[in-house]
Amino acid sequence: MVSLLSRQGYAETSLVDVLATADAPRGSIYHYFRGGKDELVSAAITLTLDAALENLEGMRGLELPEFLARFAASWRGILERTECTGACAIMAVSVGADKPELKALAAKAFAEWEDRLADILHSAGIDAEDRARDVARYLLSAYEGAVLLGRAQHSLAVFDGVDEIIRSSVAAR
Repeated sequence: MVSLLSRQGYAETSLVDVLATADAPRGSIYHYFRGGKDELVSAAITLTLDAALENLEGMRGLELPEFLARFAASWRGILERTECTGACAIMAVSVGADKPELKALAAKAFAEWEDRLADILHSAGIDAEDRARDVARYLLSAYEGAVLLGRAQHSLAVFDGVDEIIRSSVAAR
């Protein structure tokens, strides 16, 4: 489901797609996910957030320049793995879902991601906690945008150009 959301977006991802991708019988989805697509999407948001937080924790303790390089590489990896056809599954739900509860869940996931990122940035050398929060918000929004531009233009070079400016602007502060 995460991969489908990443590539197709919320509206274009159907249970039929999920079943085909999982090579699972139709009944198994309704057995394990009685809430249907919405429950699957909720699980995908949780799974995506958990992976993002685990990735961040793996970078805890790095100095700021190394942290920024590895953080950027994790975002670039989305484009590399999908040949510039994927994006963030949480963003796909945030932008494409029409259900307020799914939008709220995506917003909550972004807030938790931002909190963790701010904490790690603070420990990486950004002294003021409010400054670390601003940088965390900037990094999440800038890299989400860089991935979307890279996807739209089907280009890693687009991402890399944006990344260079992101990293130099954070390092200069």
